[in-house]
Amino acid sequence: RLLATLDVGGTSADIGIVTEDGLVEARARDTWIAGYPVMVPIIDIETIGAGGGSVAYLDQAGALHVGPRSAGAHPGPAAYGRGGTEPTVTDANVVLGRLPSSLAGSLELDHEAADKAVESLGRRLGMSALETASGVVRIVNENMAAALRMKTIQRGLDPRQFLLCAFGGGGPLQAAELARILEIPEVLIPPNPGVTSAAGLLTSDLRYDVGQSYPRSLSELEPSDAERIFRQQEEALQGRLRADGRADDTIRLDRAADLRYKGQSYELKMPVPGELNAATLSDLHQGFHKRHEEEFGHSFVDLDVQLVTLRVTAIGTLPHIRSAHIDAVPAGAAVPARDAEVFFERDGTVSAIRTPVLERDLIPLNEEIDGPAIIVQLDSTTVVPPEVTLRRNETGNLLLATH
Repeated sequence: RLLATLDVGGTSADIGIVTEDGLVEARARDTWIAGYPVMVPIIDIETIGAGGGSVAYLDQAGALHVGPRSAGAHPGPAAYGRGGTEPTVTDANVVLGRLPSSLAGSLELDHEAADKAVESLGRRLGMSALETASGVVRIVNENMAAALRMKTIQRGLDPRQFLLCAFGGGGPLQAAELARILEIPEVLIPPNPGVTSAAGLLTSDLRYDVGQSYPRSLSELEPSDAERIFRQQEEALQGRLRADGRADDTIRLDRAADLRYKGQSYELKMPVPGELNAATLSDLHQGFHKRHEEEFGHSFVDLDVQLVTLRVTAIGTLPHIRSAHIDAVPAGAAVPARDAEVFFERDGTVSAIRTPVLERDLIPLNEEIDGPAIIVQLDSTTVVPPEVTLRRNETGNLLLATH
C-alpha cells in the first residue's frame, strides 16, 4: 500500500511518501540547502512552516496567513504562559477545546492567554475568537494539503490510494481533517507519535552512497565495463561497513543508474537489478521510457537514452524495534473520565459538541468508536472529528477511517 507521512512539530510539517519502489528520493539536481545545491541523495521531504508554534497574522492586504514564522519554544504559543502574545496554531487548538489542560504531563496550558491572543487577531478580521481559531486551523490544514498534493498528484499519484501516517507532537491533531481534504480513506497514528522520529533515528540502518560519472549512450555501452565499475564501488562500500562492525550477512547492495534523454539537463535514477548484461541493459532501456512516462506524462521512445552516473548504495542493517503486542483491554474501559466542549466546523458554522476524552491506553482493541473524540496520551493528542471512526489494533496503532 502507498504511504504518506506527516510529521508535525513546533515549527514545521514534514511530508514524504513511500511507493512500491520504497522511499522517494529527490533528484540530485533538485537538492538544495539554504540556497546552495548539494547534489547528494536526499529523501524527498516537503517541509513547510506549519507547526504548533506557527504564528497566525494578517498581511498588508488584510489576508490571514499561518507561518512560516514561529513563536519557537520561548516564549512559544501564548498558551504556554511564558510571555507569548502572538496567536499560533497551538493557541487555535486550545480555543477550540482540542487540547487537554496540560501537555507532556507537566506544562499547564493558559487558556485565558490563548483566548486573548486569538481574540486580538479576530477583532482585526471582524470575527469571533472561535471563528478565527477555526480559520487558523483550516488554513494550516490547507497548507499541508497543498504540500501533500505536490508529492502525490504532481507525480501522477492519487492521494486516495494512500494511507496517511501521522506523528510528531502535532500530527495527530491535524491528520484526520487533512485526510478528509484529500479524500485519504485511513489515517494511522503510531503508539508513541511524539517520539517516532527519534526512535527511527536510533534504529536506522547504516548507509553509504557512491556514484561515478560515466557518460555514455546506452546503445553504445559495453555492459562488462559498467559491471566492473559497479563491482569496484561495491567492494569499497562493503569495506566501509565491515569497518563499522557490520557482518556480511547484514549488508545489502543496491545498484542504480542516472539516465536521461539526449539533450535533457536532468536525470532519472533507475534501479539496476543484478548483474549488468545485454538482457538487463535492454530492460533498463525500456524501463526508463516507462518511468519517464509515469513521472512526466510522456516519453520519447525514438530518442537516444544516455547514461550519466553509475551508483551503488550499501546498507548495513541494524536491529529494528519490534512491534509491541498490546494486552487486551476490558470492554468498557474506554468510558471517558470526562467530556469536553470541543468546537468543529460543519457546513461553514463553528459549533460546540460534547466530546468524550479518552485515555489511549484504555481503549479496547478492535472496538470501533465513532467520532467526535479526543484521545490523550503523554506525548501527543489525537483529534477524531465527527463522522470519523477510530479503532485501536493489536500493535497499539490507532486507525482512523475518514469514510
